Amino acid sequence: SGDSVGDWLSSLPRGEDLPAPAESSESFGEDIDLPEWMKPAAEPPAATKTEQESEASLPDWMKPAAESPAESKGDAPGWMREPPANESARLAEPAPEVPRAPAFVPGAEPADSSQENELFSIEMPDWLSNIAPTDQKSASAGTQEAIAPADLPSWVQAMRPVESVLLGPSFTVPSAEGPLEENGPLAGLRGVLPAAGGLIQPGKSKVQAIRLQSSEAQQSSAALLEQMLAAETQAKPLRGGGRLVSQRVLRWIISAMLILLVTFTLLGGSQSVPLPAALPEESNMLLPVIDLLAEGAPVLMIFDYEPALAGEMEAAAAPFVDRVLGLRRPRVTILSTSPTGAALAERFMAATQSRHNYRGGEDYVNLGYLPGGTAGILSFAENPRAAMPSSLWVLAAAQDVNRFSDYAAVILLTDQAETARAWVEQTGAARAGLPLLVVSSAQAAPMIQPYLLSGQVNGLVSGLRGGAAFESSSGLGSPVRRYWDAYNFATLFAALLIVFGGLWNFLAGARARRQGLDEA
Repeated sequence: SGDSVGDWLSSLPRGEDLPAPAESSESFGEDIDLPEWMKPAAEPPAATKTEQESEASLPDWMKPAAESPAESKGDAPGWMREPPANESARLAEPAPEVPRAPAFVPGAEPADSSQENELFSIEMPDWLSNIAPTDQKSASAGTQEAIAPADLPSWVQAMRPVESVLLGPSFTVPSAEGPLEENGPLAGLRGVLPAAGGLIQPGKSKVQAIRLQSSEAQQSSAALLEQMLAAETQAKPLRGGGRLVSQRVLRWIISAMLILLVTFTLLGGSQSVPLPAALPEESNMLLPVIDLLAEGAPVLMIFDYEPALAGEMEAAAAPFVDRVLGLRRPRVTILSTSPTGAALAERFMAATQSRHNYRGGEDYVNLGYLPGGTAGILSFAENPRAAMPSSLWVLAAAQDVNRFSDYAAVILLTDQAETARAWVEQTGAARAGLPLLVVSSAQAAPMIQPYLLSGQVNGLVSGLRGGAAFESSSGLGSPVRRYWDAYNFATLFAALLIVFGGLWNFLAGARARRQGLDEA
């Protein structure tokens, strides 16, 4: 079967042997001049001839396939019934690509001969066979001229450009003027972009003057406002330049008078001003605590004040400490959170309590400076010996103190409210009912009053007045007696200055207002 397939392939006619389509067209066009689209359909003789020639050129094995359907009902050749295996495998391979013929070639014969015969067997109508070439052209031209304008819907007419309605069909768009675009997407168009040569003029823009339309009243008001603003910018000479000098001199005179008053009172040893007859309420709370102290009980005394306020603090604390040491003679442990506190404590004991013959190591022990601030206070309240490791703990004045609660009382001497707050808050849990007595300066006393009212502080001696109250009850001749007269005279002098200064300012202000009214 492989040899037979090769024979029929070699017997096929080549492309150049086919009849040229131009000859058939020319032979058909000799009788009737038809349009180009009707020439292939009107060539039955040429198609029949071509069919006969193609049938003659076909091989014998393809003639049965080219017969009419009625004749092809016979049995198929034996080689087409069951193709051999090797031939089916070879036919399954992709066929070599051959050049395609155009979709429509005038004069080419159709693939199906039977359908082509039926098509061309139809007789042509009389009107088509009698058409002359000149009549066809005139008919086509007449058809185009006879086309009537269609009626457009309203929505289509609304979409037409305005120019087509206003100008009419006879209007012709004038040619655009302007430069011709040579580059970019507008290349070939003319007059698309306007020339901007004369629109932009180089140079500084002119200042356009704006004139307001204002009435005479508005102009006068504006002039008055301008005068007021001009007066504000002018510096006025200070009147009474000598007044500043006189005020400065007056201050120096007042300061000198106050200093002389205090100095003469201290040096003269005046004691004409009586001491307070009774203790203040906050100081009166100290007496029950002192009465409950046991003889020789351990007492913690904290010196937390600065040297600048040593005079006030010693005068305020001396009568109270003297009363405590004279009645119960406790064993005192001295401590300070200020670097200068230890030295101030030694000075206090030597200057104010020398008559009690307190000896260091036996009657009192000075542990010195407690570092750490608030953290150091908390550490000392939790474990005194660990917070202040020293060999002084073995002395008789502190040998039986192992915990903070072993003290019978805590006496705090301070000139700052923050220091008092730290000792109150950090030792509150460790004290557990242990009395806390505070001696403060006059400026810190108001900030300590809330702790006194809440019961966290058991008694308060504030400033020189509190020390004078204890002095009047003991009569031991402490420093507060020497300072008391000078303190009262200076306070009285300051009060008189305030009253006199207020009256002077009132009279001066009234006179200035009167002068201002006279000038107006």
